[in-house]
Amino acid sequence: MVVVKKDGRLQEFDDSKLLKSIGSKYKAVECVNIISQIKKELNTRFIEFYPNTDNIQDLVEKYMLLNKKNELPDS
Repeated sequence: MVVVKKDGRLQEFDDSKLLKSIGSKYKAVECVNIISQIKKELNTRFIEFYPNTDNIQDLVEKYMLLNKKNELPDS
């Protein structure tokens, strides 16, 4: 999948960048789950045009919030 960078360049999607941005906040299993959800939505929503970095950031925030909402409270 191709992504439009902020400067307009096209670049191949690199999920390791997502791992860097969310990896410090979640366990590896949770990161893989969040990245999987993001990639699934990217592949279903962005068919006729390339997503840009802002679209991806929005999805990161969406799935991080959903993941946080589904966590059990600390006992």
